[in-house]
Amino acid sequence: MKVLLVLERLWPLLGGLQRHVYSLARYLSETGYEVSILTSHNCSAFQPRRVSKKIKIFPKLKAFKKHTPALRTLWDSMNVVCNVRRFCEEFDIIHYHTASFLFPTPRKPAVQTLHLHAACILGDRVTDPCDRPSSSRCTVCHINRNLAHAPIAPLVAGYCSFYYRLAGWSLMRCHKVICETDYVKRAAIKGFGLSNAIKIPNFVDINGEIEPAIDPNFDMEGYLGVPEAASTITFFGRLVHQKGVDTLIAALKLVLKNHSDKVYVIIGGDGPQKPILEKMAKSVGNIIFIGVPTRNIQFNLMAQSDIFIYPSRAPESCPTAILEAMALGLPIIATGIDWSSELIEENQGGFLIRPNSPRRMANRIESILKDEEFKLKAGEYNKRKSKKFDLRTIGPQIVDVYKEAVLPG
Repeated sequence: MKVLLVLERLWPLLGGLQRHVYSLARYLSETGYEVSILTSHNCSAFQPRRVSKKIKIFPKLKAFKKHTPALRTLWDSMNVVCNVRRFCEEFDIIHYHTASFLFPTPRKPAVQTLHLHAACILGDRVTDPCDRPSSSRCTVCHINRNLAHAPIAPLVAGYCSFYYRLAGWSLMRCHKVICETDYVKRAAIKGFGLSNAIKIPNFVDINGEIEPAIDPNFDMEGYLGVPEAASTITFFGRLVHQKGVDTLIAALKLVLKNHSDKVYVIIGGDGPQKPILEKMAKSVGNIIFIGVPTRNIQFNLMAQSDIFIYPSRAPESCPTAILEAMALGLPIIATGIDWSSELIEENQGGFLIRPNSPRRMANRIESILKDEEFKLKAGEYNKRKSKKFDLRTIGPQIVDVYKEAVLPG
């Protein structure tokens, strides 16, 4: 079977979505499928050496960055449409991972994975998810995030109405719409009335990527320059407002009042909010920004840390970073935005808190650091639970969807 995976931007971005698509491509190629990735034109210059020779990369999609999200979404959609129609005859099935999915080709079976909150039709992450999107609610949401667009509110409303209807029509034409959590599945059914939505969780490659990366001789204290007796908290993700890293910095400030200089926060990732966060961190201390390390270094830093924190203030699908932290046996503190309760068991694998709650986060950090027994039990619980999110468990479920689409009946 020949499979085409479609993703707007693969490299140089290396977020959870990009890792998801590449890991799936590698798994499919290892199990005997011919896999290609259709992505943006600028990825070839950044293509890492580790890419399997069995995976073909078509860097044909053109980026469109200097315009409003509305125009960019339509541009990306038309890019995808034109290039998929150009290449589709070579493939048996097309698996979309794009945020701006429109107009599936009628000539080949299509599958779409929703990696963002399904009810937000514009593909942008929002602070408060809609139970059911409408042109008026989407207009208000868009203008709240783009105040300069207030004078053209009627045009924005027309666009939202048009795009919502078109997105729903496009998703219903897919063979299946894969939702990574029950939360996203409910939103997809409620928001678009989909009858083809199914749940297949996100995954991580535990045996093929995470466990082989762990080096028992890795010296975190020497690498970071932190005291040997210090407790460390890690966060890895894109540094944008939606991720809530400023809440983590504010929480550390409260923790340090009781723990002196014995607690450090390690922040991995890059993004537009990094300069603001670095400025905040200077007044707090004990915060180390490490940029985007190699995957091996990231896994070793996480494995030797005491707590992983995911302070997102926006709804997400099923964050890869949390699954990686679970697989590495870490207790987790995350914001309780519906999806997180499907991954993290309160008082079992860690704690769930409200978004934008630095004091509550600080209390939870202190309670874990003071209770070594709970920290170990929570880590072991998460490590056991992570096995059901392993690529070798989830991959066959995705393959079954392909087979059902290509060979109906």
